[in-house]
Amino acid sequence: MDKVPALINSLTDPDEKVRKHAAKKLRIIGPPEADAAVPDLVNVLADSNKPVRWFAARALGSIGSPAADNALPALNELLEDSNSPIRDAARRAIYSIENGNS
Repeated sequence: MDKVPALINSLTDPDEKVRKHAAKKLRIIGPPEADAAVPDLVNVLADSNKPVRWFAARALGSIGSPAADNALPALNELLEDSNSPIRDAARRAIYSIENGNS
């Protein structure tokens, strides 16, 4: 049973707890199964909820390169986030993607 499509749909759920859970699970699933979620996780980097943004950044770092290469511009923008843990998650994700450490 493939859970990734359901998790991708959950990333746009009105409930922030559902969005956070989906990003967290996609981080755990990782590559290659979660590769399809990259565009949706990039969108979630702009979520109003801080934990959702944090888990999305970590999920992208977990997916790594080459699947998450397109996430680099959005992750670089996240380096300006007002929340220090989110900036740190973005830095870690960028490092993982650029250095092939998923």
